[in-house]
Parts: sequence; C-alpha cells; structure tokens
Amino acid sequence: MEIESQEKLNIWAAISMSGKVGIHIYEGNLDGKTCRDILRDVLVPSAEELHPEGCWLQQDNSSVHRSNIVRTFINSQEASIINEEISWPSRSPDLNPIENLWGVLKNNIRKRMPQTLQDLRNIIQEEWDKLSVAYIQNLCSSIFDRIQMCIESEGVRIGY
Repeated sequence: MEIESQEKLNIWAAISMSGKVGIHIYEGNLDGKTCRDILRDVLVPSAEELHPEGCWLQQDNSSVHRSNIVRTFINSQEASIINEEISWPSRSPDLNPIENLWGVLKNNIRKRMPQTLQDLRNIIQEEWDKLSVAYIQNLCSSIFDRIQMCIESEGVRIGY
C-alpha cells in the first residue's frame, strides 16, 4: 500500500487466520534487499510466534518477490518457519484477502488527515493496531468463496 503526501511511505504487511502477522512502514521503493530484510525481521519472528508449526507464504509474482536475494532467503534455514510458498498469480486482487484490508486501512488513514510524515507513520500504526482479529479472520476465510466465484466467472474480475 502506498500513501503519498509530499513525501512517500510504503507499507508491507501480512495477515493470517491467527490475525495480524506484522507490519513494516518504510520510505523508498521495495527492492529485493528490503523485501528480504522485512521477511527476516518482521515475518519470520511473527510467524514463529503465531504459527510455531510453520506457515505457508502467499506473495504475488512481483519481480521483487521472485528476486534471487528473496528466493535464497525463503529457501534458507533462517526462514525454515515457511513450510511452503504458495504459487500465486500476478495481479489477482480478487484472490488476495489483504487487498480488501488495504482499502479499509487507506480510508481510515485519510479520514484522520495526517499533516506530517511522522503523523502519517503514527496514524498508519494506530489504524493497523485497531484492525480486529475477527476482521482479519473473516478476510482470510473468504478465500474459499473467492476461489469459487473466480471459477464460476471463468476468471473475469469478481470485484470482491
């Protein structure tokens, strides 16, 4: 998710049936090194706490997610909490539950009208913290309905 003022902040976040996995707010663009660092520093510790039995990772097919540095990390012992990475199509917002979360988060942030970059950072974190586990679980459990709707629509956007 990207929210722009005069300066730009980006957000990486992950969710699971257990709730919010983690969030990382950063400046600049996402490259392979930044993505690897976020996976190592945010995703892995949270996944170890929420899913000690291991987890599956769903990312889209962006070139950053497929970069050598990210692939090497995911396949390393350091990321052994990731049992498997789910193969997922690019540009598939109907099938990605977190896409709905971005819209809600952006609207809530805009309503608060942040005035400075630090204000924006604080509001992003506060609004993330307000998201309920029940809401996240509902988004995640909707994947089965989303898949069925996509099959029935023969791949035409369902606008979920």
